[in-house]
Amino acid sequence: MKNTTITSAKKKVITTLTAASCILSVSAPAIGSTTIGNAIFGNSIVASAAVVSVNTVVDANNGNADLVPGRFYKSPSQNYVLVFQGDGNLVIYHYNKSTGKAYSPIWSSQTENRGGTKCVLQGDGNLVIYRKDGKAIWNTRTNGKNRAYMTISDAGEIKVVSRNYNYATTWSSYNNHGYSISQSPIVTQPTQPVNGQLSAHFHIDEFRCNCGNVGTISQDLINKLETLYSRLNCSKIIVTSGYRDPDCSVAVGGYRNDAHTKGIAADVICYDKNGYQIASSRVAWEAEQIGFTGIGIIDNTAIHLDVRTTSNYSNGHWFGDERNGDNNIPTFKNYKPRW
Repeated sequence: MKNTTITSAKKKVITTLTAASCILSVSAPAIGSTTIGNAIFGNSIVASAAVVSVNTVVDANNGNADLVPGRFYKSPSQNYVLVFQGDGNLVIYHYNKSTGKAYSPIWSSQTENRGGTKCVLQGDGNLVIYRKDGKAIWNTRTNGKNRAYMTISDAGEIKVVSRNYNYATTWSSYNNHGYSISQSPIVTQPTQPVNGQLSAHFHIDEFRCNCGNVGTISQDLINKLETLYSRLNCSKIIVTSGYRDPDCSVAVGGYRNDAHTKGIAADVICYDKNGYQIASSRVAWEAEQIGFTGIGIIDNTAIHLDVRTTSNYSNGHWFGDERNGDNNIPTFKNYKPRW
């Protein structure tokens, strides 16, 4: 916030107010309405603070307040939306109010495919995601900060604010993904393809070897590819190489026992909503966050992804970049500024 300079006409004293010396005069707006804070000093308004407009998402002043799954909670300008998705992930997206479509996620709770079915701002001030069996998988660790409400701003940020703490922000999504709660994983059987459909966006034929054979495709691989599809807001992901018969793998420069022969790998090209190929450096960065344990950049748009572990592969972790021959990359986090 810029400093605001105020001149007293009587004493000709210049007082500089910084963000730290200003108090934001706000109260929880009605759900869906907009509020803009004012900077006040004592009981007098002395400057118009550069406070971003917000909409209230839910208000737990009188007890638990659930987010409706699938509903778009929009910022005042409708440039951003918050949605609790069917896969259990709480996500902030850019939003096109002309088309009514969300695109390019900017933040998430990173709880997709963990069984989350309920997101609630509790009466104790804690924002929590629960599984169907009642076990919590994620929270903001703000319990005890009662009479809270939750907002989404025109800056694409969500906050939990407590009336009992002088309307202080007790948690913000800015640079904070919340806190995962370890629980016993939900045990699921491998999905049996229906008419060859492995998931919403992937068919068994996409993973078939050129010789016609197709092994057992890892469900973990499919789940992570679906998460990648969602995180990158793809229009499509093209699998250029999925399962490979050992002889076929050798013929294209691979190995008889590489990740492709085990059904745990896919070489892919990702496309955005405008039909443009997404840079492999961006895909690599996102894939690491999702949990792919084998990532190899092939060229500027093609990338190898796999879900190797020490139990199904000789080395349980490998990151590389074929463009420069680097086969020992510790992390792709420094690749983020490249797009």
